[in-house]
Amino acid sequence: MPGLSSTIKNNFIRPLGDAKTFGFPRRLIAPFFILLAAFNIIPIGLLSYYNLDPFKIVSLFFLFYAFITFKEWRNKNVLFQALFIIAILCSYVNMVIMRGKVFDWTSYYCLYYLYFFVIMSSVRETDDIYLYIRFLLIVCFLATLVHIFFYINPWILEGTLTDIRMGSLRTDVDETRIFIPGSGFIAIGFLYLVTKILYRKRINVVDIFLLAFFSFSIFFISSIRTYLLGVVVVVFVLFLVKKISFKAILALLVPAIVLIGILYLFNDSAYNYIVSRFDIFFKLGDFKPVDAFNLNIDYGGELDLGTVYWRIMESAYVLQVFFKDLPSFLFGQIGVLYDFLGVEENAAPHISLVGVYFLFGLVGLITFLTFLVNFTVLIIKNLRLSKKTDLEFLAIVFTVIWFTLFIFSFFGGIYYSELILMITFTSACSVFLNKKLKLITKRA
Repeated sequence: MPGLSSTIKNNFIRPLGDAKTFGFPRRLIAPFFILLAAFNIIPIGLLSYYNLDPFKIVSLFFLFYAFITFKEWRNKNVLFQALFIIAILCSYVNMVIMRGKVFDWTSYYCLYYLYFFVIMSSVRETDDIYLYIRFLLIVCFLATLVHIFFYINPWILEGTLTDIRMGSLRTDVDETRIFIPGSGFIAIGFLYLVTKILYRKRINVVDIFLLAFFSFSIFFISSIRTYLLGVVVVVFVLFLVKKISFKAILALLVPAIVLIGILYLFNDSAYNYIVSRFDIFFKLGDFKPVDAFNLNIDYGGELDLGTVYWRIMESAYVLQVFFKDLPSFLFGQIGVLYDFLGVEENAAPHISLVGVYFLFGLVGLITFLTFLVNFTVLIIKNLRLSKKTDLEFLAIVFTVIWFTLFIFSFFGGIYYSELILMITFTSACSVFLNKKLKLITKRA
């Protein structure tokens, strides 16, 4: 009679190889499952009280199994990833010893850095990457449906769903804003479609519909200005590789202008609110970063740039108040909560690099910066090597995602949130692309 380990191996793990079910590669089950687990906004997230449920616990099995069975340790890029994971582990041990806590939401999210090994083990063809992106778009579509449902019925978020982190409700000048955990993924899906249109790659009605659908979710319902900066990154990258045209830009701008015009004609208050939210980009000339860092800004009176000042002041406050003992200085303050300007029990600063320092200390910051620089160089190298190849579009997409998330990291905790999945997905796929591009270069 076979033992438990051989039963699991024969019936659960081995099928994740090259076998297919209805034409679907089983090896992609793990990355898809983990991505789905990250979306509290999916109906299964109703079980996600305090961010843990059976669905997520199973996803952790995939993460650890991929890490333990990983075989490509000779790849230097893997080393940079592993070093940061060790730094995270050190911060966790420091939390247990110094603060007597065994669990913190940040420690859970940072396990997503193991996703790098899941992707490295699962992606074997470029078609796998496209399949993953299509799955991401499908999940984002479902999340947007839930987002719209909350927008129509905001009263739901005043009760239990807020506690299980399905979404949150805020009212600004008589306008309702709904935030969901999956909004960052929706923004990535939105930018992928923008890149596809401007690159002049073949598009269809579904792409156009999803683009409008995602835009409604992140710019109207949530009114998140930061995501608009991603479009600037798309245009800049495509300009560098000479893959953009005035005609393509018009194809993107005209529908947006038409939609704004329709909003102006049929909902004047909503139009004025949306426009007022995004006019911050025209007021950056009045920005005073030094005064903000010195906590010398009347935050209550700085309405236009208040959200930016708040983030800088929060980071300055954290850097001044914490790190007074050597273990915390070296390994961070993971598990510590702080109050700032009336916002109780914050777990980490919104500016991600400061947050990495706060959570994982100097050791974590140094290893993370090493990881960041290494993959930035790799992604730029892929962009150069992919010119006039079939992999050019993917190289452009990963460049857009990588640098967009870097910009987003100055406005939110990208490097310790669900979007770690996009960081590790991009870095792992870039390692895969680099191998393919080197083979193409040798053949040429």
